[in-house]
Amino acid sequence: MTWTANDACGNTTVLSSTITVVPDTEDPFLFVPAPITLDCSDISETSDPAAIIDAWLAEAYATDNCDTDPELSHSFDGNLLDICADATYVITVTWTAVDHCGNTTVLTFRPSR
Repeated sequence: MTWTANDACGNTTVLSSTITVVPDTEDPFLFVPAPITLDCSDISETSDPAAIIDAWLAEAYATDNCDTDPELSHSFDGNLLDICADATYVITVTWTAVDHCGNTTVLTFRPSR
């Protein structure tokens, strides 16, 4: 970039400067909560398993060195939660954080019953 200054007497000064843009190549930092286990004793008329899972999911967050609000999503499908299943089963949840430059972090954990 070149800057030019002229005064009323016709004197001129020309200076140049450089703007360097360093691309954002760093993936977002992604925090996800530790896996949880839901046991039948955790479930009562006053305790909703979906609410427990929602609170667990809400603990996740993402930060980034350039993007103040990276996109955070997860793969949990509440329709898969069957607290009455005959056997112990595991639901895998994958979180994805994406910044505005497309840098991505993916982590997978499992809440289980």
